[in-house]
Amino acid sequence: MTADSDGICVAGLDGQVAFCPNLSSFQFSFSAPVQLISYQVGFISNGSGDQGLTFTEGVNTSFETNFVDVATTNFSTQFGVDANAVITASRTTPPSAGFGSLQIRQLTVDDSFVPVPGPLPVLGVAAAFGASRKLRARIRSAQPNISTEA
Repeated sequence: MTADSDGICVAGLDGQVAFCPNLSSFQFSFSAPVQLISYQVGFISNGSGDQGLTFTEGVNTSFETNFVDVATTNFSTQFGVDANAVITASRTTPPSAGFGSLQIRQLTVDDSFVPVPGPLPVLGVAAAFGASRKLRARIRSAQPNISTEA
């Protein structure tokens, strides 16, 4: 992978841009939880085929196509990632299709992203509420019936 003022060179297969190596994927991560918002292309040299990149982390995927030179584009799927989670950007066009050269200049992320807990904590709260109701009912039924007759 190489970089210059236009950004990180993702793939170069058209043979016209010597500084951009034949790269099928690269990985990156962030030190805090973030949500991927948009990216900016710094340079594009169209090859003979349709260009495509897939950004993947776990079950999250965003497939990007139709790149515009020096333009900011929202991710097709804006997904959040945990701190230090590895995101892989992979070329989806086979080398024989002539990907061309593509540089990503900037990624915009939302660093106020807070990962949503899974369903387990919610189920725990529901179970505690149910147990509390049963316990209150047992206490009520175990109290002696006191009446005041004169």
